[in-house]
Amino acid sequence: MAVLAFDLDEPESRAARAQIERVVTEAARLLQAEGAPSQRAPELAPAIALLRSLDPGLSLEATRDEHGSPALLVARDGERPTLPLAGRVARALAERSSLPVLSRRVARPYAEVAAALARQGVDVAGVRVRAGLGRGHLVELAVTAPRGAADSAEARACVIEDAIRELLGEQLHDDWIGAVRVAAPRRGALPVVGGAREPATYPLAELGGLVRSAAAAVRAALPQAPRRRAAGSADWALLEVDADGPESDALPCADLVLASSCAPEAVRCFLGGGPFASARFSAVGETFAYVALPRGAASAQAALADRDVLGDAIDDALARGELGAVVGAGIGVERAYLFVALRELEASVPRVAAAARGRTGGWIGFCDDGWEGERVEVGG
Repeated sequence: MAVLAFDLDEPESRAARAQIERVVTEAARLLQAEGAPSQRAPELAPAIALLRSLDPGLSLEATRDEHGSPALLVARDGERPTLPLAGRVARALAERSSLPVLSRRVARPYAEVAAALARQGVDVAGVRVRAGLGRGHLVELAVTAPRGAADSAEARACVIEDAIRELLGEQLHDDWIGAVRVAAPRRGALPVVGGAREPATYPLAELGGLVRSAAAAVRAALPQAPRRRAAGSADWALLEVDADGPESDALPCADLVLASSCAPEAVRCFLGGGPFASARFSAVGETFAYVALPRGAASAQAALADRDVLGDAIDDALARGELGAVVGAGIGVERAYLFVALRELEASVPRVAAAARGRTGGWIGFCDDGWEGERVEVGG
């Protein structure tokens, strides 16, 4: 499977990168022939048709960047085109275009979003927001929005959630926002019990600052240096694994029965299938990944011993240059697992793969949402 998030030096990934370069070069030529892109879709259609030869879900839109200047967006239709593919296409196209090229929508100005809400009957001045931290370092939002003349609670929630995404931009929203609860303001005043105060709420215009402040607080509490080999078992926590839950088969590492980690919040979030972004668990740019190793006919004891030997080898390989460390381990019915925090993927991933050489059928996967298609086979 081709890896596109970084330049992996292996045949399939090199071939995929070369194909992207060929397609994007021709798409850029067509865009130049059509003149500067405008809001009219026909001018972009020939280039879009080419991009869809890479993935049918890729598209191209005229948009504006964070400075309000004209730009192009490599858009994804649904979840199929992965973030690494869209990002690589955007970077390649930017090298050949006079316009900035984005792979995620940037935040829209508050005035634009507020005007759009007003046209949909939302009393923008009455919208209030409260933010708090939830599991997995996600920022959860509670929003009160006045009822419109004829809207339903469901319709109002959809409108507000769309506005939140537009105000934050896709990257901040997708990396940090968890649950969003939208309700109408309570009618009448309730007596205050025990002198307690209602949690503070803020105007919708302050949403971006609230979320960025929460994210900064989380990152300030994270390790401020690259992770290294854990000093001892006291640094590790045993994690509960719900192997019998109603949706357990759809979870990552679905066969896992036992796990432990020295980065428990990150590993727990990934194993639970919640939204995952490495940015919420590393202040120094680490990317969280895992190594899956088929057990075959090996006993649990033998699989654990082999996994631990590999974990030591990976730690040794990553220690040179402070490229990362093993941060978790697990055993499943079919596979054994190691969880790693990596820096400089072009250098660290080959070291992990080299350490696992000889373990046929294993792979390195990545924890971040949108990276599900990025897999490095190991064992050859």
